[in-house]
Amino acid sequence: MQRRIYQLIVELEEERNDVSLRIEKEQAKQKQVYGQQGISEKLKIGDQVLVERTWLKNNFSAKLENKWIGPYFIYEVLNDNVYKLRNLDGKLVKHVIHRNRLKKYHERRLEPIVII
Repeated sequence: MQRRIYQLIVELEEERNDVSLRIEKEQAKQKQVYGQQGISEKLKIGDQVLVERTWLKNNFSAKLENKWIGPYFIYEVLNDNVYKLRNLDGKLVKHVIHRNRLKKYHERRLEPIVII
């Protein structure tokens, strides 16, 4: 009986080590995928961004409203992925905005089409 208990304890410890290694491996893989998404991309002063209107996610009557507003310019970068913004007129936005509510704005260049 004691040998069996000792054997189970040894097997349990081996299983814990295996699980710990698998967890570390999976976390590294998830970190790599997260980094490839561009979410962790740092924004710089002067970048144009759009701000997500997160309160619309739970408002079903607003499903056709724009979920992003802007563009805004970043004028100050703070710690912990927090940014201060200003609008196109140069007026400062009252509150700071976290990176998870921002996405980089890419202006579209429309070219005229000539129809003959």
